[in-house]
Amino acid sequence: MCQIRGGISQMTEPPTCPRPRSENTRSVEIQNCSNSPLFFSSRIQPTPDPKYTRVLAMATGAVINNHRDREAAFLKDITNAIRKEELLIYLQPQVNTVNGEVTGAEALVRWLRPGSGLLTPDYFVPQLEKSGRTTELTLWVLEACMVLSRNQIQTKKIQISVNLSVHDLEFPGFVLLVESLLDRTGAQAIDFCLEMTESSIMHDLEKCLTSISRLRQLGFTFSIDDFGIGYSSLFYLSKLPIDELKIDRSFVERLHEPKQCEILKAIIQLGLVLKLRLVAEGVEDLETYELLAHLGCQEIQGYLIAKPMLAIEFFVWLSACNGYWRNCAGPLAIASLR
Repeated sequence: MCQIRGGISQMTEPPTCPRPRSENTRSVEIQNCSNSPLFFSSRIQPTPDPKYTRVLAMATGAVINNHRDREAAFLKDITNAIRKEELLIYLQPQVNTVNGEVTGAEALVRWLRPGSGLLTPDYFVPQLEKSGRTTELTLWVLEACMVLSRNQIQTKKIQISVNLSVHDLEFPGFVLLVESLLDRTGAQAIDFCLEMTESSIMHDLEKCLTSISRLRQLGFTFSIDDFGIGYSSLFYLSKLPIDELKIDRSFVERLHEPKQCEILKAIIQLGLVLKLRLVAEGVEDLETYELLAHLGCQEIQGYLIAKPMLAIEFFVWLSACNGYWRNCAGPLAIASLR
């Protein structure tokens, strides 16, 4: 039998390998010498050249400064884009799984940046989040959506969902600014659902709760976006004054895997018990649509219904289908809704 023993000893000289205790016992004693690495490093590692160290420090500093300059220039560009109205509102419809009625739409911002083309939020929102400067963008999106909502000519208005950041909820005077937008545009708060991710709410729960409560008093409803991949516990979920759970697309895309299906069932049952509206995002085929409807998910959003459209295109589409997806869907989709 081979025995391995570990020990720690203080040594001032390089360690030597101990001999086996006897020929009958195959044992190797491994000594972990705390001083030996220093002993050897002093003989092997050369002394750094001061000139090389200075050059390396200068090069590193130049890279860091260049990165900071590019970030600052980018933030200036996006700020100017907001003021020059280079941003566009796209809307993606949300549909009731029982009768195919279009019940809402999520507002998605795009940046038509000169020289770069049409940029999605993934390109510029993280930079704003990192710098804590999302609020100007959020207020612009809210105002644009309020104008759209006020100008709807459909008999039944749809609810527009707008994404919020934790920086928005923590921004001093944010609620008052939103209230002033309602007054200026003549829009109704009940026509809007404000979406937040789980992680953003958990950033500073008490401060977020204060802002959420005040916005709810104005008439806004609230949704937890990307539910299931963040940090929410049942305790926090019971404390939050929310109206909707938006199920993350990662669960929907893997719905046909047995374990994922069971998790999704549990999320839907949780939402139903808490009397929350459930919206599944990322639905791309009829089979997924029908399964979600069977499980009790009330609303869906995804490419099966429609890709995000420019706001003007969305309202033309909505008018053409008279508020019901079945009027714009193909024969198979119509059959599934009967």
